[in-house]
Amino acid sequence: MSVLIIAPEADLHARVVAERLEAMQVPWRIWNTAWFPSRQRVSWRPAAGTLVEESEATFFPDTFSSIWWRRFHPPVLDPGIGDESVRRFCYGEAITLLRAVFETTGARVINEPHAERRAESKPLQLKIASELGLQIPDTIISNRRDDIVDFLSRHARCVCKPLVCDYVTTVPTRECAASDFAMASEVALAPTIVQELVEADVDVRVTVVGTAVFPAELRRDDTNLVVDWRVKLGSTWTVHALPERVGNQLVAVTRALGLDVASFDLRRRNGEYVFLEVNPSGQFLFLEADAGLAVSSEVATLLARSADRPKGNS
Repeated sequence: MSVLIIAPEADLHARVVAERLEAMQVPWRIWNTAWFPSRQRVSWRPAAGTLVEESEATFFPDTFSSIWWRRFHPPVLDPGIGDESVRRFCYGEAITLLRAVFETTGARVINEPHAERRAESKPLQLKIASELGLQIPDTIISNRRDDIVDFLSRHARCVCKPLVCDYVTTVPTRECAASDFAMASEVALAPTIVQELVEADVDVRVTVVGTAVFPAELRRDDTNLVVDWRVKLGSTWTVHALPERVGNQLVAVTRALGLDVASFDLRRRNGEYVFLEVNPSGQFLFLEADAGLAVSSEVATLLARSADRPKGNS
């Protein structure tokens, strides 16, 4: 029994879970895929599987019992490749081989990469959450100014956020108004998520690991002014008494998305819980540090337990 962790060497979540595995006497290794192909050599063969060579040492991903897809980083190419066409070609070849390594391994991968990429779709998240009985905010995703302005006119307050945060810095959720969408030509450049602002008494963060549910809450005087808790420093999370019904719904969403581990953002409004989004590889150590929730131990246990199951079984 052994666990391969896909993450940068300095990733704190990876290191903490590795410590938990070590305490359970489960061997582990961290693989930073960003070093391929510039500083790593990888060979794959149909029968023999994969060999990875780095710093004159080698290991075989197929020999690990389970794999934690913690923070996959795409290939970093040799800086000496100056021609952009050649760079695109080399990147395509490298990322295709890396994906094949995990598609063909006999190990159980948590979360499975295809499922994780699919689960990152915010429209899909909202649709599945709604179908499974969770409340969701009224939402429009559009690059059509007239539709967005009409949507804004129907709500007292609204927020906007990106579909993905594929940008050099974090793009926080923020309150928005019709004046932010004044120029139709600029609105047309890219679609934006616009939602009703869910005014609430508390923010709720829930990490699901298998069937275990770890809920925490954040109470602030400015809950409905600073609408993205990530930009509020110095806040303290405490254990939240999440109703069992809601916890079961979140586990159902996790399974419907094909995930084993997921972090949910909710808001409680008038005693009811409103689903905002789910992060397939969300951070959870702040819940452990603030609220004492033993999430990392549960992740380690899931990885160790999964090592004893055939790939494809839940």
